[in-house]
Amino acid sequence: MKQIPTFKIVWRNPQPPHRRHRWEQTKHDSRTTHYLVRELVSTIAGPFWLISSNLELVSGGRVA
Repeated sequence: MKQIPTFKIVWRNPQPPHRRHRWEQTKHDSRTTHYLVRELVSTIAGPFWLISSNLELVSGGRVA
């Protein structure tokens, strides 16, 4: 029996939401660097920057 391939139709959003992000370095020493990632959020009261992530980058490879 021969199998017939099935097709999927995927509709993409022609106008995807655009998000503005900014990174702020909050702390830096010889081994680590800390960043806050903020995203611009629009509300009725006006736009404001919301903290979306808090990252710590460690130099020197893996840390147990």
